[in-house]
Order: sequence, then C-alpha cells, then structure tokens
Amino acid sequence: MQDKITQIEETILPVHLFPKMNDTLVESSLQKLALSLGLEIDSYLTSYKAVSVSSEDAKILQCKRSTSAMNITNRGFLTSGEAFIVSDIIDINYQCTYHTKFNNESLQYRDQNDR
Repeated sequence: MQDKITQIEETILPVHLFPKMNDTLVESSLQKLALSLGLEIDSYLTSYKAVSVSSEDAKILQCKRSTSAMNITNRGFLTSGEAFIVSDIIDINYQCTYHTKFNNESLQYRDQNDR
C-alpha cells in the first residue's frame, strides 16, 4: 500500500491439486487458478484475531515490535470437503466492512433459547 509493506501472508496449497506452481501463479488469483483446474470451491472458514507483531515480523513490516495487527487465518474447502488452501496473514493496516442480509431464523433461535 503506497509503497509500504502492510501484510505478510503464508499460504499452503496441496501439491497434488497444484503440481505446477510459479511466482506468476502465486501473485495472481489462486481462486481463479483453482477454478481453471476444474476444482469446485464450496466455502471458506475465516478467523480473525487481534495480535501484536513479533520481532521477526516487525523487521519485514518495517514497524515496531508489538505493533497492533490482525491475524487472519483462512481455510478454503472444495465441494468434496477437502481443504484446497490455508493462508495465514498478519496485517498492520487491517480494515474490513461486511454487508450481510438480516437472518430472521438466527434471531428466532436466540429468542427461543434465551441467547
């Protein structure tokens, strides 16, 4: 972002699904690559956790150790249930906005179960 390093991402892909990998493929969309190989993406499970930047990551991100950051862990699943991607991101400039549909069933469930 504006010539500043703001995140570190480590991604694991199964070799049997992605036997030919190179820098060009890694820098482009891994989702598009998966689809081009005939893989059917089903869903993602994403976790967010506030963390402090480690000394090692601070050197890469060119920031102070213990700077606040967001750790984002993302797992992508195929329709077969197999994980096709696991990524771990440390981001020091994280911002996210979601637009979600109202879930009336969830509200009714919480009302019925006093939650």
